[in-house]
Amino acid sequence: MKKWREYSENLSEYYGWYPKERKNTMDTNLISYNVTSAIIDKEEFFNYCLQQIKKDIVRDENIYVYLVVAEEVRNPNSKVERYKKCWKKLSDSFVLDFMQLSEEIEYLLNDMLYYIAIAKTDILNLNKMLKIIDARRNKYFMFISNKDYLKEIEDNHIAISDFIVLNSFGEIDYLKVIEKCSKNHDLACCYGLDSTGAELALIFNTQDKWKYFSNNN
Repeated sequence: MKKWREYSENLSEYYGWYPKERKNTMDTNLISYNVTSAIIDKEEFFNYCLQQIKKDIVRDENIYVYLVVAEEVRNPNSKVERYKKCWKKLSDSFVLDFMQLSEEIEYLLNDMLYYIAIAKTDILNLNKMLKIIDARRNKYFMFISNKDYLKEIEDNHIAISDFIVLNSFGEIDYLKVIEKCSKNHDLACCYGLDSTGAELALIFNTQDKWKYFSNNN
């Protein structure tokens, strides 16, 4: 597999889907980790992303990876769905003991009912988090921050629903995710995979480059 790292100071030039008219287009930078191959070894790519981030991210303070979860309740009368909510459902496929989990709450959007929650882990568990994101791309997303949001949730300073950014189809609205993370001085994480390659992009407010990264490009 060919692996490489890219840097861009203009999000709309890097991504054709990001509108030029978005007010923060010129104020947003991107660092991406990429791989291309006829056969993608996901495990190898996830480990590559972790090793690169260990080199790039400033480690003189706690840096966390957050997982934001939205699970649609397809049958509100189902005792199983009500019981499993988010974490029990996810634990059917993944070990979750490396994450600190929030409570799960009900969330209503466009007459659809969801259970939503957020989890926190150290940046060194990024590869484990990517495995989960890879399996739940439409309903889950992750971001990186030096803030302890779970403590703020526990102290009632913010709500879990503040992190949910779904479009009218019940899928992640990445334009709003990027803008929210940029405003909060966090790093939005955009993961993509197709038949020829994979990418993990870290998208951030220009003024936060030196806050999170140990070099400039």
